[in-house]
Amino acid sequence: MGTDRDASRERLLARLHKARTIVPVFAHELASARRQAARLRVENRKLVEQVRLLQRQRTVKDGTRVGARERSSGELGAARSPVVLGRSARARRAGDEVRIGQR
Repeated sequence: MGTDRDASRERLLARLHKARTIVPVFAHELASARRQAARLRVENRKLVEQVRLLQRQRTVKDGTRVGARERSSGELGAARSPVVLGRSARARRAGDEVRIGQR
């Protein structure tokens, strides 16, 4: 009976030793992943802001602006491109009777 207990104890100590060597590696990987996630969040925020700036510049260049009322009213389909909307808006300003849904 003593040998079974000794063998069990030896296996347990071996598993404990292995866990003590693996846990710091996992901790290091976790810390590294958290730092990378933080860097990616910062980069993502910068990219989102850059996209917004480019969209504002395009809106100013086209001379068109889609108001919140138009966007929420459902007049524009999800696949409607801003370029098509821009042409429609210019055509309306020119006096033509062009609806947003037409090209």
